[in-house]
Amino acid sequence: MHRFRFAQEKELKEYIYFSSIHDSEIKDVQYDLCKSALTLMISNPIDKVSCRMTFAGIKRMFFLNENRWGDDNSVSSLTLEEDHTPIEAFGEVETERDEKSLYFVFQMFSGNELHILTDELLVEEI
Repeated sequence: MHRFRFAQEKELKEYIYFSSIHDSEIKDVQYDLCKSALTLMISNPIDKVSCRMTFAGIKRMFFLNENRWGDDNSVSSLTLEEDHTPIEAFGEVETERDEKSLYFVFQMFSGNELHILTDELLVEEI
């Protein structure tokens, strides 16, 4: 299992770059309200790779529904953002805490986006 926090930002960016997230499909979504954790089951049928991604310690999360094209389950890209400006629009930033959080953006083939500001990412390859 891989565990990434803010201190491992460089390693996380490299992991995402070489991962099979692009062209993958989100198969299952679970949110644990008590733990503020989102778990995504992701499968890439082209590379025949699956993983469980758990975003633990979520500070903020929102889904932007553009619904312009195609399928919401198909991931176009996953990025680790350095600029928190888009997610800051949805609430006041707690500077010290939020600046040391990981900010992810999933872009779907439909044009929709999932934004997640979290403490850590756990990835288990299945």
